[in-house]
Amino acid sequence: ETRPTTCSLSHFGLVEVTKLALPGSAPNVPDLMALYMSHRTFGIQCPLELIQYTDCLLKNMNLFEFIVAVDVDEVILPLKVDNWYDLIYKVAITKHKKRTEGIASFVARNVHFMDDTDEYQDWTQGIPKYMHMLQNIHRNVSHTNIGEAIKCFHNTDYVLALHNHYARLCLSDNCPDVDFDLEDAHLQHFCLGRKKSECQWKRGKDLVVDTSIWRFKDKLIPATQKVHDLAPNVLADHVNDTDRKLNDTCAHYVNPYDVKYNNIMWQVQKMPRETYHLFNAYFDNRTALTGEGSFVRILAIIDRQEPSNKSFCQLWFANKPEPTISEVSRTDFLWYKEWGNDKSPYQPYLFSCAVPASLEMVPESVSLVANPCDNATNNLRVIDNRAPFGKKLIFAVCVKAMNFKHQPLVSVKLVEWIEMHKILGADKIFIYELQVHPNTTRVLDYYKAQGLVEVTKLALPGSAPNVPDLMALYLSERTFGIQCPLELIQYTDCLLKNMNLFEFIVAVDVDEVILPLKVDNWYDLIYKVAIPKHKKRTEGIASFVARNVHFMDDTDEYQDWTQGIPKYMHMLQNVHRNASHMEIGDSIKCFHNTDYVLALHNHYARHCLGNYCPDVDFDLEDAHLQHYCLGRKKSECQRKRGKDLVEDTSIWRFKDKLIPATQKVLRAVGIL
Repeated sequence: ETRPTTCSLSHFGLVEVTKLALPGSAPNVPDLMALYMSHRTFGIQCPLELIQYTDCLLKNMNLFEFIVAVDVDEVILPLKVDNWYDLIYKVAITKHKKRTEGIASFVARNVHFMDDTDEYQDWTQGIPKYMHMLQNIHRNVSHTNIGEAIKCFHNTDYVLALHNHYARLCLSDNCPDVDFDLEDAHLQHFCLGRKKSECQWKRGKDLVVDTSIWRFKDKLIPATQKVHDLAPNVLADHVNDTDRKLNDTCAHYVNPYDVKYNNIMWQVQKMPRETYHLFNAYFDNRTALTGEGSFVRILAIIDRQEPSNKSFCQLWFANKPEPTISEVSRTDFLWYKEWGNDKSPYQPYLFSCAVPASLEMVPESVSLVANPCDNATNNLRVIDNRAPFGKKLIFAVCVKAMNFKHQPLVSVKLVEWIEMHKILGADKIFIYELQVHPNTTRVLDYYKAQGLVEVTKLALPGSAPNVPDLMALYLSERTFGIQCPLELIQYTDCLLKNMNLFEFIVAVDVDEVILPLKVDNWYDLIYKVAIPKHKKRTEGIASFVARNVHFMDDTDEYQDWTQGIPKYMHMLQNVHRNASHMEIGDSIKCFHNTDYVLALHNHYARHCLGNYCPDVDFDLEDAHLQHYCLGRKKSECQRKRGKDLVEDTSIWRFKDKLIPATQKVLRAVGIL
């Protein structure tokens, strides 16, 4: 069945977005453009809308049977059936089957729904406040006149050009249409505010309650919440919270409209001597090790080292009108001063505020301020991820931001890498993304659908450029200045989101794998090899450390491909490594115990809940980090075969599983 299509925004493959610019000398400067258009609605905005709608029609005339041109405050709602297909084919066409001429458009008459629920404060329980259509159910008694502000299903076999409200031109001399009976369907036009005259009706004889849309709420609410969760720090369900505060002048609740956002992912707070870019907040209830209570942890970038002031958390709890004030009791610098970089405006920090035990609640959100009474410009949702029934999974893999827009072959290597980690026992892989090639997007989408991979899209904070190609160049020339500090934010975010979901966090790059050399999976490596070897230790182990050894990317150079292994299997084909491992502690990677670790560096635990982070190295006979060179540019990847290199085929133990698994995915995503 060919379904109707809506010419509006889309998501998850459902929507296609076309970016526009105004023609001629009209200004395309963002804020000026909006002002210019608002004063020239008939002069430029309306004519351009006809271009857009007709463009949408003509692009899709051979792809869809119907085009539905609507605004994002409108929905054509069937009143007896549950979907558009049945409305058209089982109701409307059936009613008009005796017509001798075709039907160009099926017309839905307009009725306005008031935006008045906040005014009357009669929110419907069980429906989130941010669900605008479900919450606003008072409409005009009468529909607008026939033909006025209508919206339509346009038949692509007939229509040639579109107006907002009707077919403007058809292939024949006229555009025959029929109206839906009002008992069958209408256009629900939802007011946004009360400014327009048609949106100023008060409740009484002129309005009626119409809950027709509630038939869809059991599907609509969870589907909307799923998308809502993609932007966790936009507290959309609190847009109308204007009265929460400590007192009239002090510590006001920051609703989403008043937050100072930066590049979508970040929130900005000006302190007396520095500026904070806040990333995420987390509820940390790991009390067993220290005996302390629970904390809210806040990840942030600051534009200087060593914050000069005390700072405070304004903790906001559900159904509590005033905040609880908690002073920042622990400040952890994620960088090392000894590494330099002291002039960079990108300094990564983790702030901790105690949650009063007497409240026995998890804060809903938190604002970080310089003084308890300050009115903040940030409000972060407090992330509190818990394992179902308290049972953690074992291994989560965290991958720093992928920035490979112009590298299509990364997608092939990525599949081999993901499948290798799946074989070893990774329960889930968390990948951060700045920009990647479309092939890589297809791979990530495949694994997201399988539930194995979760992708977090990132943007650079502050004034750093998020223009795709410029971003890559900018980061490559400012590795220590911004790229490395931001990686600490990503790894620590991955840890704190998952500390109650997984036993271990493994922070590795997509050219690395911690390989067991005697057993076949990570579980046995940790629980049957490493822990028994160190069972006499009286202190816990924060991290199990794998020493690094580089494998050369030289098979193509020597043309000694291994028969029976596809050439695109990068790890299986490149089996010549340095004879010696790197020094202890040098470029290591680890299994980090989530009962102990508080913040992560790329190579080790940066901070722990205790005073330090005890770790142990795997014996080299048990496991190591296989670090695969990509090309020969780096000095550690330039060794030639001879006494400095040895052949190491340890990974071949897994090839009978790895090759078919990789091939299956590459075929599924259309790369093979």
